[in-house]
Amino acid sequence: MTTYQLDVEDWLWDGFKQTVSQSETLNDPLEASVAERVAGHDLVDDELQDRAEAYLNGDHQR
Repeated sequence: MTTYQLDVEDWLWDGFKQTVSQSETLNDPLEASVAERVAGHDLVDDELQDRAEAYLNGDHQR
């Protein structure tokens, strides 16, 4: 796992936190967004795109 410090304006981060339900973690929507970007980007190799697509389809194996 990689740790990355987000540089997001406080007001924007506060708004984001309000969109996350109690049944998920703050990481869940971020991870889904990253997977969408990886799955749909031409510069990413095919294997990683396939893994990202599988993740988006419910296969959350690491």
